[in-house]
Amino acid sequence: MTESLQDLERRIESATELHTITRTMRSLAAVNVRHHELAAGAAAEYERIIEDGLQVVLRDGGFERLPSGEVAASAPTAIVVFGSNQGLCGPVNRHVVAHAVVEAQRWPSLAVVGAVGDRLAAELEVVGLVPASRWDLPSTVERIAPRAEQVLLRADEWRAEHGVERIRLVFPSYVSRARGYDPVTAQLAPTDRDWLRRLSTRAWRSPVLPTYTIAWDRLFPELIREAMLVNLHRTFAQTMVSVAASRLTAMDAAQQDIEQRLARMRSRHQQLRQSEITEELIDVVSGFEVLTSERGAEVSDG
Repeated sequence: MTESLQDLERRIESATELHTITRTMRSLAAVNVRHHELAAGAAAEYERIIEDGLQVVLRDGGFERLPSGEVAASAPTAIVVFGSNQGLCGPVNRHVVAHAVVEAQRWPSLAVVGAVGDRLAAELEVVGLVPASRWDLPSTVERIAPRAEQVLLRADEWRAEHGVERIRLVFPSYVSRARGYDPVTAQLAPTDRDWLRRLSTRAWRSPVLPTYTIAWDRLFPELIREAMLVNLHRTFAQTMVSVAASRLTAMDAAQQDIEQRLARMRSRHQQLRQSEITEELIDVVSGFEVLTSERGAEVSDG
């Protein structure tokens, strides 16, 4: 079917509107990348403060007071996977799900799967990892803390209901704007004993040694819970900045594609318009020639 000038103009108008939408989404993604980068940095700073507190309570034999024994590989395990709520953010969910499948294969005793992000949850179901619990990925930094509390409370319920002893986090860890993200795994519980051992033997950074007055049996569990919360907070922030960065890349690619299509359609529009003008001129010339011929015939007959 021959393409009309009017049809092409409507397509150009639609593509121009779509270009405006993608430009707006790209701008929002760029803002979110920076905003969530700062949130991830703040979480890392708070984590260093928690480490200082743990270092204080673990020094002078505090590490020896910890219960001994590692969690067996056959112990019931839970995996919480982090991704996006919506599409238009590139392959981030697909990459994280592939990493989660590998992680799930490591633990034959996998008891529970949790999902952060509606779109991610749907992709987990496709590969057979049906989430028992789901949460939305926060849209703002302010919503990270309450969402982290919800996940931690649900983890407590998993321990009571399923006997879960190990909780693993699978999420996209942001690297840089040039490299994007890498799907990684981190352990939420139990707390890494090697990490605690390193804290107990680490040199204090100043000559003034802090102390505490709260009972050790009360203070240490609170610090461990705060460490778990800040771990979740950082994971949420890393996921949010990775999703925003992936969406930024997707919008860049979409903009380039739309701009190329617009260039081709505008070139075609010019060709059709020129052809239409040429046809109109030919009609005018042909009509003039017909009128001239008829008038010449009338003069000859007269």
